[in-house]
Amino acid sequence: MNINFIAPFKYTKPNKLPNRLVYGNKNQYRMVDLSTGEYIGKLKVTPTELKNNQFYKNQEPIKSLYINDLWIVPFFRRKNFGSEFVKFAKNLSYKEGCKGRLYLLAYNYDNPYQAPHKFWRKLGFSSASEKENKILDFIIENDIEVSPDMCQGTMMYR
Repeated sequence: MNINFIAPFKYTKPNKLPNRLVYGNKNQYRMVDLSTGEYIGKLKVTPTELKNNQFYKNQEPIKSLYINDLWIVPFFRRKNFGSEFVKFAKNLSYKEGCKGRLYLLAYNYDNPYQAPHKFWRKLGFSSASEKENKILDFIIENDIEVSPDMCQGTMMYR
């Protein structure tokens, strides 16, 4: 006599698909909105070794991931896509042996009259100058516009 046992069906919620897809190779990545298929932006990075760095104050070389370029399509700006790319870069930094360290040259080539430093500072980046960090913190806290000539081209680290 064969007895076939059928386990009761148990409903499980399907895994939620991400809203965005990041794809690319070792140095260049793109982000796409999966619901619409629209291109959101790009990220270019380079793992580098820093020695005698003014921010890390290191004698021996340490690895850090340099963000060469982060660009978001104007329509998608101010919707957290830039900060999502920075989180992606931080995870990539660990994968590349950079232990989560990131750095960049804060510059807004799209609109040189709009300084990007408030964005980077809100994401935890600092310049090597404590004075400049305090000024940026004051500007963010009081929601003051940054003069573009104040700090275009500042190296910022995280």
